[in-house]
Order: sequence, then C-alpha cells, then structure tokens
Amino acid sequence: MKENKIIIYFPKMLCVVLILILLISCSKSASLWKNMGVQRKMQLAEELFAKKKYSKASEIYKQITYGHKGSPYVQEAQYKYAECLFQQKLYEDAKYEFNELITLYPDSPYIETADYRIGVCWWKLSYPYPYDQSETKNALSKFKQYLQLYPEGKYKKEAQNYIKKCKIRILKKKYENGYIYYKLHNYNSALLYLEEIIELNLHNEVDKDALYLAAKVYIEKKEYNKAKNLLQKFLDKYPTDKRIVEIQEMISKSDAKLMH
Repeated sequence: MKENKIIIYFPKMLCVVLILILLISCSKSASLWKNMGVQRKMQLAEELFAKKKYSKASEIYKQITYGHKGSPYVQEAQYKYAECLFQQKLYEDAKYEFNELITLYPDSPYIETADYRIGVCWWKLSYPYPYDQSETKNALSKFKQYLQLYPEGKYKKEAQNYIKKCKIRILKKKYENGYIYYKLHNYNSALLYLEEIIELNLHNEVDKDALYLAAKVYIEKKEYNKAKNLLQKFLDKYPTDKRIVEIQEMISKSDAKLMH
C-alpha cells in the first residue's frame, strides 16, 4: 500500500515542479524585456508581432505605451497594442485603445485604420437580429462616418459591405418585431415596423417578407383594399417567388370580400 501511495504522489509532485519551473521561466522572460531600453523593447515587440504572437507582443507594446510617455515609439506602440488586441478578438478592449489613439494622436498616420477598426469592433460585438441592435447601430454610424472622413479611403469597399450588413440586420430586427406583434394580434404595432421596411422600397428578402406579412395583417383588419395593393406590389416585384400561387389566392379572396 505504501508503494502505491508513493507512485500516486510522485506524478503530482512532478506536475507541481513543472509548473514552478514554467512560472519562474516566464517571470525571468518578462523581467528581461522590462529591463530593456525602449528601442530594444520596440524591436522585440515588432518581431513578435510579425510572427503573429499577438499576446506576447501586446504586453510589450502596452508597457511602452504606458511606461515611456514622450518616447517617439509611443504612438506606434499605442496603435500596435490596439491591433494586437483586435487580432486576439478582444474587441471591447481594442475599441477602447483605438479610441485612445485617435484622442491622443489626432495626426497619427494610423488614424484611418483606427477609425475603420472601431466600426469592425462594434460589428463584432453586435448580436444576431433577434436581439438588441444597439451595437449594430453604432457600427453602422461608425462606418458611415468613416466614408465621410475618407470617401476614397483604403477600406472603402469593406466599409460599404459592412454598411449593407448592418442595414439588413437592423431591418431583420424590425421585421422580427413586426412578426411578434402580429402573433400577439397587435396589428397596428405590427404595421408600424412592417411599413417602415416597405417604405424603403428595397429589393431583398426582408422587403419581400414584410410585404407578405403586412398584407396578412390588413386582411386580419378587414382592410382588403390595402391588402390587395400590397399583394399586387409583391407580384410586381417578385414574380418568381414560390408563394405566387398563395398570393394570387389571397388577392382573389380580397376581391371577393370587397364585392360584398
């Protein structure tokens, strides 16, 4: 029994020793670069950044940013620190550090990238359309601002694509709200959301679904003329949709109701 205890105990002791060695090694490694001059620190951080070792690089950039105020390397370190956080998908922290760059160094050559990255951070922090869309709206606002500041900027196409994504998600949220009110038989509230989508006169799935559901709402409200107008609009815009037969039947029933 004593031998068995020793056998079980030994691997545990080995693990403890290995952990201690690792901690001591990391501590020594950290103290080495902390004692370096700022130029050497920056060089080391750049080497790590180039190798995509963002976690280690961010520690050094952060130390330069906050520990060497006034150094000519601080501005770039601030940007690279934010970029390391971004690459690690730490979007809330990255957003803050990019904002710090814009506030502290308004003439920095990295300002355009920082402005764009903040928009991406907001998008990455946003939720799917059934949930609150505050972050999506912030992203949309930031990308619009980016295009105003840099109409021919290097991220122009990317910003435009993100704007489309933001708008579609916000529209989906509006449709979802309309659908929920429809299911609750609160038809006036449902129409507030659905008609807001229809008035944009887009040509996509959300517009299509909004037309269809709004027509059903008007039928429930016995406002058959309005329902028929929306259904006809649906046919004109989406003549090959799979619901065409159903739409035509709904028009016929609306016509019959109007005749009585």
